[in-house]
Amino acid sequence: MTSLVADMISAIIAAGYATSLGTDIFAWQIRPSPPAQIMVMLTGGEPPLESVDSSTPRPGIQVYLVDRNLAAAETKAESIRNYFSLKKSTIRQVIRAARSTPIYLGQLDDGRHKFVVEFKVFG
Repeated sequence: MTSLVADMISAIIAAGYATSLGTDIFAWQIRPSPPAQIMVMLTGGEPPLESVDSSTPRPGIQVYLVDRNLAAAETKAESIRNYFSLKKSTIRQVIRAARSTPIYLGQLDDGRHKFVVEFKVFG
């Protein structure tokens, strides 16, 4: 697990949105259970900010929310988006929401609903 994914998972747990890694929050893949869960993974970000003597990375991170209850998944996705939408010194220097709302990705084969919240990270 990359440090950025681990940092985001820790921040989500600290904010009270999940209990513990391996219980209701996972890295890199959605699990068959529990029915309600969060998954965190890296995604393509923006190119690094280059200057004469430094390079600042600007990665992206996605937080997936899965639940049998559509309203519960949407509410938690929106809540996480709002909480991390412009946080300083939580995940690297700054984390901000990449989109104005969570994106509904439809239902999984088992009937659970899936949302994604995308973030851009600086530093």
